[in-house]
Amino acid sequence: MINIILLAGGESQRLWPFSGGHEAKQFLPLFAGESMLQRTYRQVKRLPFVKEVLVSTGSDQEAVVKAQLPAALTLCEPQHKGTYAAILLATAFLREERGASAEEIVGVVPIDGEVGEDYFTALEAMGALVNTAPESIVLMGLKPREATVRFGYILPAGNGRVEHFVEKPSLEVANALIARGAYWNGGISLFKAALFGGQNSYRELLANYAQIEPRNFDQVILESGRFPLLVHPYNGEWDDLGTWESLLKAIGAVNFGPYRVKGEAHNTTVLNLTGKLLKLTEPTNLLVAAGSRGTLVVNKGDLSSLPCAF
Repeated sequence: MINIILLAGGESQRLWPFSGGHEAKQFLPLFAGESMLQRTYRQVKRLPFVKEVLVSTGSDQEAVVKAQLPAALTLCEPQHKGTYAAILLATAFLREERGASAEEIVGVVPIDGEVGEDYFTALEAMGALVNTAPESIVLMGLKPREATVRFGYILPAGNGRVEHFVEKPSLEVANALIARGAYWNGGISLFKAALFGGQNSYRELLANYAQIEPRNFDQVILESGRFPLLVHPYNGEWDDLGTWESLLKAIGAVNFGPYRVKGEAHNTTVLNLTGKLLKLTEPTNLLVAAGSRGTLVVNKGDLSSLPCAF
């Protein structure tokens, strides 16, 4: 059985103005009325080999998580301290507050992917790998479509082992890694609950959370070489919904919020969270995204050149 941690906190500056708080991308009801969080929770919760699903979020997003998933087990971080602290805290919580044994498996699953059903069923095979090598962390490896600086890279060494992990390298390094057969990191990490058992207790972590340095799990743990890594290749449907381009491709012809068009609209997407009416005159090939932080109006042909933050 596997205990799943869903990391539902944080921001996405690439999707401004929906980049924080209750308007962060993971809470937008873009998938037939469901948010990324609700969809991923539903997909994971029904897997027969999953024991428990823990949703980890920040104090500024706790209310929206509980509104969207009122029956879910939720853990609230006092502050955003990066994925390393969040995973340590969640693992300690599962062990000390939920009674997970040292031999049980913990899986960290991202909620911002566009994936097929076999993506989740692959977790069972990954769990079997963990049981064969309890001191290791098992990663999901994706066949790269191109060289990109957006993802980490897993360089296999044969027999499921990993030679090394590189977090978001330069394009030059990414191309070299792909030439050597590297995978993209799919974001899923499985390990024994005991693997991080030497860290401070849950109560100590919580009490001292404000002093923790914000760090990324992939850099601190995967890239450091502190633990042996194994990789499970996955060749099914997958896309990371971390950019406007990938998100719009996934949601298709979806609009929400009040808006009115004068004339005809052509290939235009309106996402309005403000509650105030937006008026558009014959919009063509536009993304119009309005939230409490501002309004973004951009030609869809220019999405790839948007800065990470404004």
